[in-house]
Amino acid sequence: MTAPLRLKLKKSLRSAIEAGHPWIYAGALQALPVAEPGMACQIFDRQGFVASGIYEPDANIAVRVWSTNEAERPDDVSVIEARLRRAAALRARVVPRDVEAFRLVHGEADRLPGWQIDRYQDVLVVRTDGLAAEARLPLLVDAVRRAAPAVRALVHRRNRRRGGTAEICFGAIDEALVCREHHWQMEADVLQGQKTGWFIDQRENRRRVFELARGQRVVNVFCYTGGFSLAAALGGAREVTSVDISGPAIAAAQRNFALNGLDPAEWTFVTADAFDWLTERAPDTADLVIIDPPSFAPNRQALPKAIRAYRRLFTAGLQMLSPNGLLAAASCSSHIDDSQFARIVHEAASQAGTQIQILERAGAGPDHPVLPAFPEGSYLKFLVCARLD
Repeated sequence: MTAPLRLKLKKSLRSAIEAGHPWIYAGALQALPVAEPGMACQIFDRQGFVASGIYEPDANIAVRVWSTNEAERPDDVSVIEARLRRAAALRARVVPRDVEAFRLVHGEADRLPGWQIDRYQDVLVVRTDGLAAEARLPLLVDAVRRAAPAVRALVHRRNRRRGGTAEICFGAIDEALVCREHHWQMEADVLQGQKTGWFIDQRENRRRVFELARGQRVVNVFCYTGGFSLAAALGGAREVTSVDISGPAIAAAQRNFALNGLDPAEWTFVTADAFDWLTERAPDTADLVIIDPPSFAPNRQALPKAIRAYRRLFTAGLQMLSPNGLLAAASCSSHIDDSQFARIVHEAASQAGTQIQILERAGAGPDHPVLPAFPEGSYLKFLVCARLD
């Protein structure tokens, strides 16, 4: 093993790091030595050793903390293997048995920073956050082979800033993956689909829509491959309208309906811009509107524009609802917290000329754990609101 870099803190961060915060920003370090991304490092302050970590010199997050135990080195495959096994054992306890696609490793929350690993049956898909995590992929591949010998393929999906491209690290994928989730099954395009194939983090919220949809007129905008739409249809919805700007996404949604014994011709699929489509709807044309847009706020600078976009969408969604109808509103931006998101929906109700009751607040499922010292890791907001007329 190469000797780790030695980095010194210029800010008093020992207590935060020991409490479990996993990031050290570049501005908190006395110097940023020239080095390859992914190098192991040790962090010191005036009292001595603070933590080991993974170094990324040109990033705002310069160090991702690996351990406050000096003996646990980031380049030790046996430690990575042990953490993988621990994450897998936890999912075996908390993921429902009727689910074949789930988050196996949730990055920092599972002490495997920079790696998000989703499992689709016997295929793993890893998304890397940053060059450091990408540079350490060979260590992960080795650890996966040791910890999960039944896995037949491992796919690497680069994040969007790196082009979102996919590469197969080992194994082969020569057919479409079809995975069960609760009462339905769906295709997963792990090579070209959004995120790692589908939106695993909304799994339990799809089940809630299944429970709410009976007899309702349901509209799902930004439907992607139709997860919420499928849940609503199988839950007994009277009508389901699925809207997405992507023709291939709509085609995939129709295939998912057919996979579950539903004739796509009996349901409504619309290829359109969600903003334009919503603003053209008449009042009282839906009983449940689901709005789950992409992240409008990838950084704090984008927040004002993102808030306006959310407000516009939710206003239009509320305006088309029947009296006492339900709005299911979601945001996947970590830069908008729970209270701010609730304010946005409240403001949208005012603009729509109505009031709302917040009935339920939810997020991702238990396969997306959150560290108490790292609230940034809790990114998904899902509100179910009733129009109060």
